[in-house]
Amino acid sequence: MDRRARTSRRPHSPAKTLFAGFVAAVLGIWGAALEPVRAQTTSATPSTSSVPSSSLVSSSVPDSSVPTLGSTTCIDERTVASWPLIKQAGQVLMFGMPITRAKFGRDLIRRYDLAGVLVRGNPRATDATAIQSLRDAKIGAPTIVAVDEEGGRVQHLRSAVGTLPSARLQAKLDPIKLRALISKHARGMRQLGFTMNFGPVVDLTPGTPINNGIGDRSYGSDPTRVSIAAGAFVDGMLDGGIYPVLKHFPGHGNASGDTHNVGAKTPPWSTLQVADALPFRMLTAGRPGRVGIMTAHLHVPGLDDRPISLSKPAITGVLRDQWRFDGLTVTDSLSMWSVSTKFSAPDAAVEALKAGNDLLLYDNDPDLGAIISRLANAAATDKDVAARLIQADLRVLRAAGANVCAGSLLGPVPTSSTPTSTTTSTTAP
Repeated sequence: MDRRARTSRRPHSPAKTLFAGFVAAVLGIWGAALEPVRAQTTSATPSTSSVPSSSLVSSSVPDSSVPTLGSTTCIDERTVASWPLIKQAGQVLMFGMPITRAKFGRDLIRRYDLAGVLVRGNPRATDATAIQSLRDAKIGAPTIVAVDEEGGRVQHLRSAVGTLPSARLQAKLDPIKLRALISKHARGMRQLGFTMNFGPVVDLTPGTPINNGIGDRSYGSDPTRVSIAAGAFVDGMLDGGIYPVLKHFPGHGNASGDTHNVGAKTPPWSTLQVADALPFRMLTAGRPGRVGIMTAHLHVPGLDDRPISLSKPAITGVLRDQWRFDGLTVTDSLSMWSVSTKFSAPDAAVEALKAGNDLLLYDNDPDLGAIISRLANAAATDKDVAARLIQADLRVLRAAGANVCAGSLLGPVPTSSTPTSTTTSTTAP
């Protein structure tokens, strides 16, 4: 998550209908309206096979768009459970670093069996060898090499791949043309050695200006229009072999501040779930396991007293149980003010994992040894944490391109689809 600036756009009013009815109506109307666009997109971007989907902006890209190891033996729960806990713990960790420290990053990946790295700074085309060395750091398992590449103010690869317009300007393009633009950009990213993008931003533009860092990183104030434009971005990334991650769940656009350096509060969950949260649900509905979600350090009244990135009612309750989301969940950096002032780095890792996150992101040279030891000890003494760690490993491996055995990683459908609001902590910033 990068520093952001403020802007203003036309206000949106929250829907007054029930959430389920709202979503069903929007999906039905939008699906019919976009059928011609789907047909044009399929003919404009042929693929070896199509993936039928109920999503309004679903992709016709085959699952093979995300590269795999090519192994004939898939990885399952028993495989991961057989690994030492230290190895299992390393597989859920990622840290941010400039490409100038590639050797340092490669050594840490190998030493701790890390999931991967988030490349900061502004690498150039001449850094391709260093980036690829990070991707190939481990033997027998893929490494995630991620970047924040949104367009506009937040694009670290302008010197290496070229520039993209901001999300605000992307929204003005025809979705088919936008997808083609992003597809070309993604292929350049993949050629450099990147495998994951922390983008697009699908936060809504607030009704009145708020200095919360989102600004023109948002596609707009209407959830449907945001989902159409961001959907073209997502599918373009998948076309080029890049795993996209939507951010910042459950919606940072109407938050009161920037979680880099202050606590941030959103409107109540009853409002967010029929407005700000809709693009996340729409964009993941038809792309099972192929799109990730970044969880934000936001306080959402009516959902949990903890930051959402550490909230089990939000991540397990809403994303997993209610929405049946089976993709990767990534925390925003746990080194940020909203978490680091309340939790030590090892404690934040355990709490984030227990909440339902799969990939735990840090910056600023965290003590990875201490974090891994804390995770491993928690898994050794708590069977629920142990099960969560295995599940997180499988999702991280799948997002990285490993051959994970077919079948949902979700548990059984809960008896109630409505998450219970809890007050599990009073430490929210």
